[in-house]
Amino acid sequence: MSNSVVYYGRAAYVRKKLTTTAAIDVYTCPTEHVARVVWLRCTNTSAGAINITVFLVDSGAVTYTFYATQALAAAASIEFDWNIHPLAAGEKLQVQASGADTIQVLGTVMETSVSRT
Repeated sequence: MSNSVVYYGRAAYVRKKLTTTAAIDVYTCPTEHVARVVWLRCTNTSAGAINITVFLVDSGAVTYTFYATQALAAAASIEFDWNIHPLAAGEKLQVQASGADTIQVLGTVMETSVSRT
């Protein structure tokens, strides 16, 4: 009897409208997975500039600032390329905005799991 390792992947999608000024979880890497954020876009739907900050929270709840607070102009978007930083199981992406109901977050994540048989 032999043991084998099977890797499988799937796409997950980030779709979140920030309804508060608190940092909001927009993606959490599932248990027994690693994830690669292909892209993440934040769009300001308001008539004025809004400050945004993007955080990475590791599985030990330590928060790191990925994108320091910056003003995002009215009706503007910013995209982040995360191909260089994988997320481990339990790690999260958070986005915080200075105005509620003003920022929409979209993205694509590739999740990979290891299954032992």
